[in-house]
Amino acid sequence: MLPGGRLLRHAGFRNLFWGQVVSQLGDAFYFLVFMFAIDRETKSPLFVGIVMAAQALPYLLLAPAAGVAADRFDRRRILFGLDMAAAALMGGLAVAMALGFAPAPIFLACFAFVLACLNVFFAPARSAAIPRLVPAEEFQEAQGLLLATQQLTMLVGVGLSAGVLGVVERVSGSNFLLYAVVINALSFGVSSMFLSRLPSIVPERESHEEKPKFIEGWQAIQADPFMRIGLPMLTLMNLVFAGFYPVYLETNRSWFGGQFYTVAIIEFAFFGMSMLCSLWVAKRAVQRVGLAFVVGLAGTGLSVAAMAGGQIYLVYVLLNVVCGLFLPWVTIPINTYIGLAFPDAVRGRVAAVLGATQVGIQPLGMLGVSAVLAAVGLQNVYLVIGLVCAIPALLMLLSGPFRASRMPTPAQDALNAPQSEA
Repeated sequence: MLPGGRLLRHAGFRNLFWGQVVSQLGDAFYFLVFMFAIDRETKSPLFVGIVMAAQALPYLLLAPAAGVAADRFDRRRILFGLDMAAAALMGGLAVAMALGFAPAPIFLACFAFVLACLNVFFAPARSAAIPRLVPAEEFQEAQGLLLATQQLTMLVGVGLSAGVLGVVERVSGSNFLLYAVVINALSFGVSSMFLSRLPSIVPERESHEEKPKFIEGWQAIQADPFMRIGLPMLTLMNLVFAGFYPVYLETNRSWFGGQFYTVAIIEFAFFGMSMLCSLWVAKRAVQRVGLAFVVGLAGTGLSVAAMAGGQIYLVYVLLNVVCGLFLPWVTIPINTYIGLAFPDAVRGRVAAVLGATQVGIQPLGMLGVSAVLAAVGLQNVYLVIGLVCAIPALLMLLSGPFRASRMPTPAQDALNAPQSEA
């Protein structure tokens, strides 16, 4: 049985899990090809940053509405409907391309923006649904399994795109992107079939309560000693790492020859180690959540700073392995903390605040890092990204309340109990 596989005995979580596996595999297959195609057509790190900014901007614009929707409407209906809409969008683009439509880079940027608008509403509904599908004492393991699976699907998608679409690119460059679009459209359709089997996940609110307000999610975070400091640090991390992918592509082109397989191996090294570490962290009883956060964030930043000396390909790949070792110590403990520390009635809005501050800030980071890259050069931009992340993380140790923050004790109750078994 795969690590964490016992969680799949809960029917609701099992359907969410397999739906996400299929959808994320299609996304992984599509994303690297999509960004590589943009980079190939424009040969501009700045335009790559603009496209990635277009994918992040909806999180800033629509997060309030998405958080309120996740805490007001049946989360199952939200998840199912959004995957159906994404399947229709991708399928429409595939048909148009098969009929001869050749999308310009600016069209692809606009398409990425529209698709991201759907994901803005999907993410908080999914985050708020998970604690209702597994027992509280298994919640950290569920977070680790989902993160590790996401990374595994990225590895498989990167491997397939490098092996299969790499051949397609050489034989028929015009179909390079089309096949990725078709596969992603099919993955959304299959995912929606699994999500249709979820139980109803209606937010737990008192009937006399007013309609949920987005500001209540922000207020809940500010009242929590750990999240009050952790949220700004997460925002800073996402700000400086937002432009990392254009730096990846520029590194691949300038240092390693610009081939598709070289950047695919780099991605494989990072996500492979991150996946293995995620499964290990998920099994640990992380109590000192503040310390885990600092170790993960500082280690990630210092690993990136060291990439300034990674002009040798093997060294650069190994540094990506080290980076993948640290990142799960940031993501798994804090996501577990959020699921245990906040009540069901406000979880969607808390997740939306995180989406707005982590993903919504990325357009500024993407454009900023691209500008820094142009100003200081490829080698120095790694030092800037890494140290801006690592130094503030270490300074968090000066805060006694943050340093002493502990994981909430899981309490088994009706909200945390799985809603259906099989």
